[in-house]
Amino acid sequence: MIFKIDKNYLLRSILPVLLVCLIPAVIEAQNDYYVTDSTLTAGVRLVDGGAVQNARICEMRKGNEIVDFTPNQIKEYGFKEGKVYVSKEIRINGFPQRVFLERLVTGNLTLYFYKEKGNRMFYLEKDNTSLIELPKHTPDNKKPVFRIELNKIVADCQNVTDAVKLVSYTRGSMKKLVNTYNGCKWKPFPFFKYGILLGYGFTRLEPSTEPVNTYLSEFNYKEEGSFLFGFFLDVPIRRSSLSLHTDLTFTRNSYSYTAVTQNKTIDFVANTSSLTLPLLLRYSSPFRRVRPFVNLGGIGVYLTGNENKIYEATYEANNIYCGLDEKPLIPKTQAGYSAGGGFEVKLNYRNNIFLEVRYNKLYSLTFNNDLHVSEIQCITSINF
Repeated sequence: MIFKIDKNYLLRSILPVLLVCLIPAVIEAQNDYYVTDSTLTAGVRLVDGGAVQNARICEMRKGNEIVDFTPNQIKEYGFKEGKVYVSKEIRINGFPQRVFLERLVTGNLTLYFYKEKGNRMFYLEKDNTSLIELPKHTPDNKKPVFRIELNKIVADCQNVTDAVKLVSYTRGSMKKLVNTYNGCKWKPFPFFKYGILLGYGFTRLEPSTEPVNTYLSEFNYKEEGSFLFGFFLDVPIRRSSLSLHTDLTFTRNSYSYTAVTQNKTIDFVANTSSLTLPLLLRYSSPFRRVRPFVNLGGIGVYLTGNENKIYEATYEANNIYCGLDEKPLIPKTQAGYSAGGGFEVKLNYRNNIFLEVRYNKLYSLTFNNDLHVSEIQCITSINF
């Protein structure tokens, strides 16, 4: 039996399949490329003109010349760094127009991004059906509606219900949401957090190895307790379990120590008020209800109030000689490191309570003070 093969049929049926198989291989090889209806051309030099220009034309450098391709001439093009643009028809000012959309996520739900001067828009394509426009606001540009539309599109995956309430209209946030939906596995959804904190700290003064005021080595220093309060910011890093955490706290401390030698009584009294600003890298474990976390980073302290006094009473025969030294012994500006950890307890999709223990080690920035500071803080906070 002899079969006659239609050459045109082969071109129509097999070639698209080959292109679909070849495109990932080209991308994996990290080459610039572009695709027409019938060919894939790789190893070219494409010009990245930015999101606005890339949406209008594909520019290819050929020797000393620039060759332009429109969305009507090619179906897709991509850069070796990973950015891919696909030719799609959208509506602009009520009229259909073919443009290049940047493809951010591929899967059951595919995410596209379009940018022009003064406007940006996300588009979704579910199960290879028609393109869905996702505007941020209503036509009067007042009320955000994109979360309402997103909730309808991803309603078949309950694991992203909370994430839809937290997603922002940005590339990183939208990519995180769509990737989570395509896997339909629950993951913590990173978002910007801010809130207030309250805590209690135990501060201990520590004399330097060679203090100028030798009396400082005579005291028996102990931890002094005080309350602290302030506010915090927590900014996710690349939508991961890492975040940049900072807070600004205010506290007051009082110290009073007495030392008795053979013929002297020495009293040290200090009252300080301070602003503390740490900058910490935080890792939060990806658990659902209670998330342990750890912090590590630098810290700075500025004393807004700093009263230091050393009283000296010397006994000789029947006489008492008194002296007073008011030189600042606790540094006004301090810097050091901070480390700690705790638990983040989920209250609802947005609000969390944080319970934390933190250790701070501080040193003088002026190198002419005799006392360093170490402290342990117990902090509780809530975000809004």
